Amino acid sequence: MDNSLDRAHIGIGEIYAQRGDYEHAIREYKLAEEYSPGSRVARAALGHALARAGATSDARQILNEWTRTAHAQYVSPVQLAMICVGLGENETALNWLEKAYDLGDPALSGLMIDPQFQALRVHPRFKRLLQRMGLAAAEQRVRSVNG
Repeated sequence: MDNSLDRAHIGIGEIYAQRGDYEHAIREYKLAEEYSPGSRVARAALGHALARAGATSDARQILNEWTRTAHAQYVSPVQLAMICVGLGENETALNWLEKAYDLGDPALSGLMIDPQFQALRVHPRFKRLLQRMGLAAAEQRVRSVNG
């Protein structure tokens, strides 16, 4: 594996984050940003991990920066939602996800399985969004397999 690829560090960061090891996840996401400056995927994952690690002011800084940027250029609402979930702002995250659906954001494609959205899976609005996306039946199958 080429360790200079941002996707490699993002993947490793995701593994650390799933294990609750946000210190190492943050390190990997920062490396991903170094190897690919401007990577929005890495920046969103970093914002989520910072929030989960308790560095809420740093996470909020990323969120505020992107909210301002979104007025001038496209920023994926899914990535904004990811940071909001990390901050525990689930209603705001769902607002962003619904906006992503309305815009046809392709980043929604992994929504059902992305562990960073785990906290939303029991929310009725999230379930309705999956229905609107035609993924409700698939989500049921995933839950039955995962127990």
